[in-house]
Amino acid sequence: MACHDGTVTTTYNVLDGKIQNSNNFTNGGLFGRGNENFLSAHNASGIVEVASVPGEVYTDTSPQDLNGDGVIDRWGFPFTCTSCHEPHGAGGNARLLSPNPNGQAYLNKKEGVLMAGLSSTEFTVYPGAFVNSVGETTYTPYRWLTGYEYEPFTKIVTDQGVIDPTSYTIDNSRGYTLIKFTYAPTVPLYAYFVPAIRVVMDIENYLSTDPGKPEKISYISGISEFCASCHPSYYKTTVDLQTYFYENYRHPVDLTVYPEQASVLAQTYNIKFEYDPTTGTFSKINCLTCHTAHGVNQDYWLKTGTVPEEAYENTGSSALKRLPNMKSCVLCHPDKTGYFMESPTPTNYYQGSSQYVGSLACKSCHQNYYEGWQKTAHARTIGFGFNSIVADAVYPLEPSVNGFRYRFTYSGLNDKMASAGNLLYRLIDSTRADVYPEQVTLSVGFKWLQSYAVYDTTYNLLSGSFNVPAKKFTVFSGVYDLNSCLGCHGTGFKVTSVNNQTYEVTGFELVERGVGCEACHGPGKNHTENPNHYNIYNPKYQTPELRSSLCGQCHSKGVSLLYQQQTVMGLTYREDFLAPVDQRVYPWSVDWYTYGLIPGLNDPIYGTDNLGPYLVGSSNPTPILSLQNLFYPAVDSIYRDARAQNEYPAFRQSLHYKTGSLACNDCHNSHGTNLLGESLKTTQGQLCSSCHDGTRLPAVDMPKTASLIDSIYLSSHTFGGY
Repeated sequence: MACHDGTVTTTYNVLDGKIQNSNNFTNGGLFGRGNENFLSAHNASGIVEVASVPGEVYTDTSPQDLNGDGVIDRWGFPFTCTSCHEPHGAGGNARLLSPNPNGQAYLNKKEGVLMAGLSSTEFTVYPGAFVNSVGETTYTPYRWLTGYEYEPFTKIVTDQGVIDPTSYTIDNSRGYTLIKFTYAPTVPLYAYFVPAIRVVMDIENYLSTDPGKPEKISYISGISEFCASCHPSYYKTTVDLQTYFYENYRHPVDLTVYPEQASVLAQTYNIKFEYDPTTGTFSKINCLTCHTAHGVNQDYWLKTGTVPEEAYENTGSSALKRLPNMKSCVLCHPDKTGYFMESPTPTNYYQGSSQYVGSLACKSCHQNYYEGWQKTAHARTIGFGFNSIVADAVYPLEPSVNGFRYRFTYSGLNDKMASAGNLLYRLIDSTRADVYPEQVTLSVGFKWLQSYAVYDTTYNLLSGSFNVPAKKFTVFSGVYDLNSCLGCHGTGFKVTSVNNQTYEVTGFELVERGVGCEACHGPGKNHTENPNHYNIYNPKYQTPELRSSLCGQCHSKGVSLLYQQQTVMGLTYREDFLAPVDQRVYPWSVDWYTYGLIPGLNDPIYGTDNLGPYLVGSSNPTPILSLQNLFYPAVDSIYRDARAQNEYPAFRQSLHYKTGSLACNDCHNSHGTNLLGESLKTTQGQLCSSCHDGTRLPAVDMPKTASLIDSIYLSSHTFGGY
């Protein structure tokens, strides 16, 4: 820092964070001299190495030589000014920011992407290009990195081989790379290169010492990606970078706040927002919205809008935050202080006037949750069309029949399920007309059991369901109407009309196929228009009992608290008894919470003393199909679940539930899957051992005793009473 420590008075003094020797602060803050109050800064003195920076628990930070020259490029080298800045300016970034910080550019190298022609002799490469596409031509082309360290990765080829590099020049004078050939190529060109990590910003009043015209930095793009080179798990997406955001730990960047709010915050508190091309305003959150690049201290806070009584840090380190403590958070979340100490409860939030908008509306602010949810079974409970049918359920017809090229597999079909042509048929069709797979409109389920429906005047279920693990068809329940499935398999279901003689649903609305965000959080229109914690239902803030009961609406055989109705057809109570006409199924409503029927404990149908009708092998079973064979006879007063879709009543018998220690979502993850593709926060064994220190085993405490159909048995949730 020999030139930037204040001794050269015509440039930036980064030690004190001042422009020249004036009182104007630099945008990047200060590194400090070590004796400042509440100093928090990047330690760029070379004493520490670029290694496991705070929070990088998911990242391998062992040193790597990425270009094969024997020099460490990523992790493990001294952290200095040149870790972020390139003195010679290679890459064309503002502030001389490095185009390859921590070797990140090597990880993003492009191989064999199609070049776009700008003229007969000039070519370039656009973002998003691949072997058969020139990519996003409305975006600025890539800027190739050049020099000896990048030569092994740089070449242009055709189908005939590598082009002699003396026949073209690489022109970076425009801020992006233009390849100029000495001839006019007539065949497709494919490029191999290392693209620069690009940071774009505008600088007004450069190096100004005039208090009335301070230097102003406007971030255009790329600063968060730049920071992610050393803080990969702090960044929320994979936008052109091999970096990942891990839920529950990081505030997402690239979100857009209200432009008017962003303008006020920027002027009042020196908060920095990035340019949002959608609104044409500086309103997008980036890493430097809340942090400075170099560091902060008490004097910095006082000079940038913090009142003296708040210019201190409770935790000892402010983590380079532009404002101390949780002040940066409160600016955008004024209804809270720090973490949500005033968590909403069922009595102090309001959602009644809202409407359903679908999960896609949630993506812009909750992208990590949305992307994780898409991997879960909830997101795929209903599929659309032929392509949603599991592969084993169909096979090709040769030749085609009546224009149809596929039929359902014969496996498992019997006289009860088969049509005249040995296919499936509509359950409401007494003639048993053939139905081919291409005629399927919707499929329900995909992992264990898949049922099918075709649309005529309404959705009609077909005669058989496919047992996915066993790869054969089977008869499933006595349901004749798809509407009986949509209360749990869909989101925002609403019955609009019913046949008064047959009670058949003749009209309905469905906001979303699958168990979407609003199935648990309730209708989100009000929240999307004015995001706050009082107009959306968040199970996270509820008691363990209420959190589990939310799941129990579909994962139980029980009775609706709202309508006092029990099941009769073989499914859950929300499926058998939907909300009355013109009322939606509100899964987030306390009124819809189930009793979760348990023999001897909660039986509004037969009374607490009559246990037999629900037990396997009962001599006097209940005529209500969905309540038959629910439990095995008690062992140590615990009724182990014998039927799938009955996890909630089983779980209520465990000490996990009775002591209020756990709820369903303490182990299960509705927003993603583990490495095995299960909707769990980690593997089963790890979940148990995190509390029981290896003393409990899933195979023992969660045996597969709950029958779904045929040979499918799912895990019991009584935990043996534990």
